[in-house]
Amino acid sequence: MQTCGAQGGQDHLPERKVEFMKIAVAGTGYVGLSMAVLLSQHNQVTAVDIVPEKVELINRKKSPIQDKEIEEYLAKRDLDLTATLDAEAAYRDALKTIQRPGHSEHHTGLSCDLTFYTDD
Repeated sequence: MQTCGAQGGQDHLPERKVEFMKIAVAGTGYVGLSMAVLLSQHNQVTAVDIVPEKVELINRKKSPIQDKEIEEYLAKRDLDLTATLDAEAAYRDALKTIQRPGHSEHHTGLSCDLTFYTDD
């Protein structure tokens, strides 16, 4: 666990503990991959897709979509991101699961907890 708090003259901010989560993200299109990349900077993230070529590219730190920032993050940042075709295992092992809006369980036949909590 890391702590966050007062830095750089912001001494009015309270210190708080940051917990790392194991997260599964459904889909590796623009929305899903963007969320997976950003969340994997501070969490263990598994991106789930049904396209083997996309999974292989992500696991080689290559973007399956054309996006400069995603390509740069995958290539240069220390991300805790893996991709898989095994949705059942990814969702079962995740503390949180994120699905893009409009992506229902009928695509995989699986249902999962889609709630995502943030600290305000």
